[in-house]
Amino acid sequence: MEIILEDITKENWEYIAFLTTNEDKNPSVVEKYLNGNAYSILEALYNPELTMKAIVLSEGEKLKAVGFTLYGPLNNDGEIVYVIYRFMIDVRFQGQGYGTKALTVIMEEMKKQYKCEEIYLSTVPENEKALHLYEKAGFVSTGIEIGSEAHKEIVYK
Repeated sequence: MEIILEDITKENWEYIAFLTTNEDKNPSVVEKYLNGNAYSILEALYNPELTMKAIVLSEGEKLKAVGFTLYGPLNNDGEIVYVIYRFMIDVRFQGQGYGTKALTVIMEEMKKQYKCEEIYLSTVPENEKALHLYEKAGFVSTGIEIGSEAHKEIVYK
């Protein structure tokens, strides 16, 4: 079993758009902790500097999309930083180690693509599963909070 990143294409975009983190397995534009994949795919189409990929489980010749990621550069007051904007594993595939492997693959791909040393991401403090995963992967809180009072996120690097 291997986790790979695949391009989003006209053949697979709809399947990817319907992957969800919602416990009821019904995708939505805005999910509990992040924007849904359909929103993220549109965001990437209108922001060509962003990279969107399907997170795919590869077992020999058999491929199965289990998640989605969106990443790329961000101009932070004149300084370019590299951010994982979206990272999700479909609720049906969570708890099986795919997230840990996928995050490693995404970080390796970003370092290769952008020649970057630091990668940032953010999440709401209530997303305990994601916080555990990020900390296990070596991310640490920067202490920076972004967003509104209704949806405040903590930035990690």
